[in-house]
Amino acid sequence: MDATGLAVVAVLLVVAAGAWFYEHHRRARKHRDLQRLLERDRRLMVTVTPCGLDAGRLATEYDACPRGDRNFGVRYGVDGPTTLEVDGVETTVDCAAFQWFWEVRTQTRTHGQRHTRHEEQTQTVAAIGLPVDLWRRILITPESVLGRTGVTRGGIQVESDAFNRSFRVEANDRNLAVQLLDASLQQLLIASFTGRTIELRGRVLLLVGAPDHRDESLTGVVGELPAVRQDVRRLLAAVPAQFWRAARSG
Repeated sequence: MDATGLAVVAVLLVVAAGAWFYEHHRRARKHRDLQRLLERDRRLMVTVTPCGLDAGRLATEYDACPRGDRNFGVRYGVDGPTTLEVDGVETTVDCAAFQWFWEVRTQTRTHGQRHTRHEEQTQTVAAIGLPVDLWRRILITPESVLGRTGVTRGGIQVESDAFNRSFRVEANDRNLAVQLLDASLQQLLIASFTGRTIELRGRVLLLVGAPDHRDESLTGVVGELPAVRQDVRRLLAAVPAQFWRAARSG
């Protein structure tokens, strides 16, 4: 190899080493900030099973947590009890927050040869326990661009056109979903949860997507964890009493 080739290799090695050290430092700082978060709230503890759900169950039982094509799992998870009023009763449930990651396989062709690589994707998730066991699933996702214009709109439609343009609702039990989405909850979702996914199944409610506020003193996704726990508590507290009655009677 001539001098030019050696110089190119040396530059590539320096760049690779720099990238590795940067990523290592970034992850180490997140873990330090995670410890700071635990010190602030002694009710919290690190977890890889938010609300008792391991990664396998999250990936197979909940549409909101994609399995991807290779690796997936929970990072920076915290969990702890929280007390709030649900259906007029003060209730204590588990409330967790974490980063969900999954890898997506992509393929490209260069000079006639196929190359495969895996790209990691992530999203911030909050999970909170439910006072009843919902064997039926309710999934609320952001409506697609075509759906917002009414071209391909599907799922369960409610009276509010503004809500139907913003969200797509799928459920095993239409009546239960309608009982959930009263006018007050629709307005809350439009005002504060547009662009995020909500899934109720079993004894857990998942809220997926980055919050519009964060703790700026904490790094990266760790700074979003307190915010998404606040958001999911607010969401659960806003579920109407008629929904809980319908869930228990069903």
